[in-house]
This record gives sequence, structure tokens and C-alpha cells, in this order.
Amino acid sequence: RVRDLQADDSRTLISGEAGTGKELVARAIHAGSKRKDRAFVPVRCAGLPREMESLTQRTEVLSILFGHTKGAFSGADDDNPGLVQQAEGGTLFFDEVGLLPLPLQAHLLRVLTQKEVRRTGASEAERVDVRVLAASSENLQMQVELGGFNRELYEYLSAHQVAMPPLRDRREDIAPLAQQIVEAASRELGQEPPSVSEEVLGLLQGYNFPGNIRQLRRILEQALRVSDG
Repeated sequence: RVRDLQADDSRTLISGEAGTGKELVARAIHAGSKRKDRAFVPVRCAGLPREMESLTQRTEVLSILFGHTKGAFSGADDDNPGLVQQAEGGTLFFDEVGLLPLPLQAHLLRVLTQKEVRRTGASEAERVDVRVLAASSENLQMQVELGGFNRELYEYLSAHQVAMPPLRDRREDIAPLAQQIVEAASRELGQEPPSVSEEVLGLLQGYNFPGNIRQLRRILEQALRVSDG
């Protein structure tokens, strides 16, 4: 399924519980696509300001996503591209897209469908060429029905859909993931990577991992720091 999407430039919505590796899938799609030599830019929607009631709040959010010109507001000392412009030619990945403030969603939809963006303080729009991937651990379709997510934006983002099963439903992945995590963490610690023993694998495969791959990584990284083998 990922290989099919690597050959396609369509928009894709990746769903699944927190920690199931949705961003890894997005990065794999990007890495195998014709855009692989350009930027992969994640937008951490959970980290964006949630309130957009005041002019200052709206300006802050719009500046993060769409950039601003020098002098557009107090503290804008230079022209600054937003996350959208930083992804030019590459991939823009909305992580936990369901957390985007509702007033921002219609604005974002216009930018993505019209393929142009105007920085805060600019008099003219600039063209943008990005592939859009998004991920959510929430049921976006239900949010649409409840009025918590823009229907048109949902339909735009979900041209293709990929559902990531939780780690407890794919225990065969635990062994290769564990070894990969141990090797990467060992390199960061400047250690020789140990092999993951059958005893440890048995313990890992017998656990349900409510935190999925993210929890598996935390467990193994902590073990590496406190053990000598």
C-alpha cells in the first residue's frame, strides 16, 4: 500500500492510535516519491496555539503556517517563510490534523486547493507546490459529523486513506522493530548495539503496548541506558 502511494502524488490521511508509527509511514511515502529530494516538513498541530479569538492570536498562527513580511507586526524584523513555503516542492505533513483550530481549517483549505499563499503583511500571493499528507489518532469523520472538523478539508485530505493497526495486532513486527530501535539508540549513545535476546523478545511480544511503537522505543532506550548488555 505504501509503495502504491509512493508512486502517486495524491493526498493521504493516515489514521491509527497514538504511537503506531503514522509519521514513519508518511516519511516512507515521501522517501519513495518523486519529491524525495525536497523537504519533508511536519506541522505539529498539537503545538499550534489553540485560540484564535484575538488579532494577535490569529496573526501568530497564520505567521507560523504561512509566513510574514518584514514589519508586518511588532517583532517581525525580517521576511520569514511559513511551514507551507518551507515544504515547497516537497511534502507537508500535518501531524494530529484533528487538533487544528476550526477557524484555521477553512483558511488552510483555500491555500491548499488554490495552491497559493499570502504571507501576513504581503500584498500579493505566492504560488506553492506541495504534496499533503496528514495523520490523526482521532476519528475525523465523526468530528465532521459533530461539527468539530471542516467537511471539505476532511474530503480534501482523505483522497487516499491508510489505517495503522495497533502494535498488539501485529506482534510479528515487534522483533524487527526492537532490533532497529536498539541499533539506532546504541549509535546515539556511542555504544556497540547488542542483540535483543529471545527472552527479552518473548517478554515484549507478550505485552499489549497501549502506547504502541512509541512505548516500545521508550522501554528499549531506557533499558540501554541502565543496563550493560
